[in-house]
Amino acid sequence: MKITITGRHLEVTPALRSWAEERIWRLQRYLSRVEDVEVTLWVERFWHVAEVFVREGPFFFQAVARSREMYNSIDRAVDKIKLQVKSHQGRLHHHRTEFHRRRPNRLNSQEEDVAR
Repeated sequence: MKITITGRHLEVTPALRSWAEERIWRLQRYLSRVEDVEVTLWVERFWHVAEVFVREGPFFFQAVARSREMYNSIDRAVDKIKLQVKSHQGRLHHHRTEFHRRRPNRLNSQEEDVAR
């Protein structure tokens, strides 16, 4: 997994970088094929903004969070990504179960044809 942390008109300190990397590595529990993670940090007036962009295979997840502290913004953005991933996995799982429920059972239909 490649993690890129940049700051727009902001110097990213080693403490801030390690905080963001630690939070991003926690996403490994939910994502298996993460290729690239981009974290962009900037300040708008008195708001500290963090944007997280995650690429996992053919899927993209993006979250923007703002608060009065940069550390809190990073935490919120990662939490939003986590919710998106859980929702996405739920949709994939639900789609698979619906597909298997709708598929006709071939053995039962063949047995009925033979019995007739």
